[in-house]
Amino acid sequence: KRVLGKQAAYQTMLRKFVANQREADHLIEAAYASGDQGSATRHAHTLRGVAGNIGANDLMTLAAELENTLQTNTLPPEAIRQQITACRTQLQALIGAIEDALARVPSATPAAPPASPALLAQLETLLREGDPLAADLLTEHQAALRQRFGDAYPRIAGAIGNYDFDEATRLLAPHLSPA
Repeated sequence: KRVLGKQAAYQTMLRKFVANQREADHLIEAAYASGDQGSATRHAHTLRGVAGNIGANDLMTLAAELENTLQTNTLPPEAIRQQITACRTQLQALIGAIEDALARVPSATPAAPPASPALLAQLETLLREGDPLAADLLTEHQAALRQRFGDAYPRIAGAIGNYDFDEATRLLAPHLSPA
């Protein structure tokens, strides 16, 4: 419904969800454990929103409950940790199911050209400047950058998706030498 039946658009949304939310549970937990209620709440809010965008209603409900609990601070710490665990369980199961489903989708797009040094330099510059356009560049050149970054792509994409440009810059550094 959200993409008017356009399967390719929905598949893109699912890929972005996996790339950007894979570590959401860890980010929430780490922020909560360090006493940063604000960051924990923001991460839960983001997870709630993007889960809703892809139609993952069970996860959206759990993340909304967690967000509310973190905002109001009405439950004891053990109950909050249980809510985080419930979100983690649902999130990881959903990511596994999405990855399995996407792996079965035949690729209708030709192989992406390799990421050029100019593209990598542009991404690095945007990240160093803290420019949110880095997320757009990542999305626009996803196939080439996924190919270039390999297994590091989800972590780089996740950092960019969470606007943690310092972390994204650190993760990008090993990939800046010529291929």
